[in-house]
Amino acid sequence: MKKLTISNRIKNYFLRSKRSSDSLQESIIVSTEEVSESFVKILNSPSVPSIVQFSKDLVGSSAWIFNSYLKLLTTLTGFKGNKNQIIDEDDWHVIIDKVSKNVRLPDDEFSLQQIFQAIYTELDYAHHHPSYSSPLSFPKIFPTIVLVSGVFNEIYKTAAFERGVSHAAKLCGLKYIVADTHGFEGSAYNCTLLEDKLFSYIEQNPDEKLWIIAYSKGGIDSLHFMHKNKDWSEKHIAGVSTIASPILGSPHLNSKLFRTVKYLQNLSPLEFSQKILSDRDLLKKDFLKSLDSDNQGKWFHENYHNLPQTPFYTSLGLEAEWYEAHLYMVATKILFASSKNNDGVVDIDSAFFPDYFKSINLGVIKGHHLIGARSSGYAQESLILTHIIFLKYVNLI
Repeated sequence: MKKLTISNRIKNYFLRSKRSSDSLQESIIVSTEEVSESFVKILNSPSVPSIVQFSKDLVGSSAWIFNSYLKLLTTLTGFKGNKNQIIDEDDWHVIIDKVSKNVRLPDDEFSLQQIFQAIYTELDYAHHHPSYSSPLSFPKIFPTIVLVSGVFNEIYKTAAFERGVSHAAKLCGLKYIVADTHGFEGSAYNCTLLEDKLFSYIEQNPDEKLWIIAYSKGGIDSLHFMHKNKDWSEKHIAGVSTIASPILGSPHLNSKLFRTVKYLQNLSPLEFSQKILSDRDLLKKDFLKSLDSDNQGKWFHENYHNLPQTPFYTSLGLEAEWYEAHLYMVATKILFASSKNNDGVVDIDSAFFPDYFKSINLGVIKGHHLIGARSSGYAQESLILTHIIFLKYVNLI
């Protein structure tokens, strides 16, 4: 790793501490405003939706403040988690030198995955060592980013990775919008929501191109949208980048728990109502069907050749040990135990497009499945900027 002088180490410590302190202060101020606003709505107009919204804001804000306190504490104590170096140090420096000068690297010397990983390593290092000045610059890009969230996105006030994209927007002069998908609905339902949002946006901004950054199940929903609207997507979508998306579905739906759920779903209406005393779709059949590896894997294999060909496709996997994960992710690690490496929810080998589909596998980075949340202490800014610099370098945006 890069060697730091004692003075630089001290400087980094105080800069990191100030950044963590500022983040904590922001979490307290914003959370207080959001919770107060929700509480006032309950007082003015008591209703079930207002109470539910207040509860979500309270849970989300509490998590954000707690994580910010924890981040500040670990910063002040000088604690650092062990990071596995994902690329050889010499390769890292060679690649960054060329990328910073916009010099093409020989195709037979470094893979696209190595280039992406080197850029990420560089920006992650710069994030954790604020006194370090990276030679990389942040390019201006023109596609408008579309954030498509996944499961649980209704719990949070902002979309997955919106904090990172908002930061990148200031540095790269880009625009972004948030898709209004529902985390617990099927792909067909969310496809309609994407149509409403994106068709309307392009109608008002006909000269713009869209770059979809899809997290978790949002990647599946985005693929179904692009398949259904192939001609439109060919014209208006520059590309799609998935992060921790179970592109071929999740094998966890074959666990005993979900086999029981699917059994109940497949009962006749009379049998189903007799068993749960309700005729409502409490188990969200279309939602689970969208994530089922048998269903989604079959869908992709049968329809991949009908996906639009002009946009680029990239995929990125996440990996975390149970003790490195968010508290919620520790629970999912236990509930959906897997022998494969994963981020607490999605197995790594499920997060990539299959070999028969033209795409770029960006590899795996350390992180649990909720690093995209606003309350996460993860450096979302580094990850989003890595995508931007990489895609600009390879002339895809």
